[in-house]
Amino acid sequence: MVVTSQKLRANITALKTYLGDDEMPIIVSASKGLELKTLMRMSEVLEDELGEGYKNRFATLSGPNLAKEIIVIRPATTVIAYHDPGIAQRAQEHLSSGRFRICTKTVVWGVELAGS
Repeated sequence: MVVTSQKLRANITALKTYLGDDEMPIIVSASKGLELKTLMRMSEVLEDELGEGYKNRFATLSGPNLAKEIIVIRPATTVIAYHDPGIAQRAQEHLSSGRFRICTKTVVWGVELAGS
């Protein structure tokens, strides 16, 4: 999910009726920053809206990469942070390609705030 940090809560609220409890999809957020009203990070907003049961279903995607590199199919790398290593591995498998490498980190707040 990629939306501005000020719109994440509204978007996830609108989408959560489509998230079945039995399926519990992985949610990869590439939104950056803090929600101004609450000063929450994006993973905290997601947990607040979806409940603690989803906490281990979140992954946070960050740089260092540029959309321009990816669009013209240049090699790029990015970082994905997670609470659950299984989620990171699944996200890596689904999002990686021969020219797009995903490295994993366990410090979600660091990736959300500092990008790596």
